[in-house]
Amino acid sequence: MVNSLIDWCRPGGDLTPADLADTMIAVALDGPRGRGA
Repeated sequence: MVNSLIDWCRPGGDLTPADLADTMIAVALDGPRGRGA
């Protein structure tokens, strides 16, 4: 699930652990509509 979510949020990104955490927090707070493509 996590990999799919990250691919959806940041396609093709080279994520560091900090980027991963930031993305997960942002998605958790904002929901899908807050990260919209």
